Amino acid sequence: MVGSQLVNLAGLFMDFCEHLDGKLQWSKTKGSDWTELIFKFFVEKATVWEATSKSEYLTIDLIWRNFLQDIVLAVEHEGAHKNVIKILDEEMLHLIDLRASAKVGIFYLSEADESTLIRNLRQRLAARQIKLDEQYMVIIGRSTRRQGKPSILFRRHLLGNTGKDIEQSEDIVISQKPKTLEKQSEG
Repeated sequence: MVGSQLVNLAGLFMDFCEHLDGKLQWSKTKGSDWTELIFKFFVEKATVWEATSKSEYLTIDLIWRNFLQDIVLAVEHEGAHKNVIKILDEEMLHLIDLRASAKVGIFYLSEADESTLIRNLRQRLAARQIKLDEQYMVIIGRSTRRQGKPSILFRRHLLGNTGKDIEQSEDIVISQKPKTLEKQSEG
C-alpha cells in the first residue's frame, strides 16, 4: 500500500525486469510496442500497490495516486530521442517539477550518455532551492548479450532529493526471439 509511504523503487525495478524478460526485441527505435508493454507493467503494478494509475497527466507519461489522491509515482519513458540535454531539459525536468514521492525515468542511452545524464541530474537536484521528500529512479537500457543471446541491460540509478546516490543495480533481460516470416504470416 502506498498511503503515506514511499514506493519501494528497488523492488519495483526487480519486478520491472522480471516482467520484461523475453518480451522485448531490441531495435534502434523503441516503438509503440515497447511503450505499451512498459506502461502495462506500471498500470498492473499500481493495483498491487493499491493505487490508481492515470496516463498523460499534465506533461507526465503516467502517474499513480494513493487513496488520499497524492501522486506517489510519476513515470517518464522516452525511447525516441537520444539527446541527453533534451532528456534533461524535457523529460527529467517534468519529473523534477511534479510533486510526487517517487519518480521514474526510463531511457535508452550509451554508457557515455548515461554518465552525462546522471551527473547533470545530480547537479540539478543538488542546486534546487526547494527540497521535497522524494526519490528518483533512472533506468537506462541498452543492447547487450547474455550467454550468447541478444539481451537488454537495464541499469538502475536511485538518487535522493539532493542528488546523492542511494544505490545502483542492474539486470539483464533476454530479448524476445525475432518472429519468423512463417509465424508472421500465420498471425
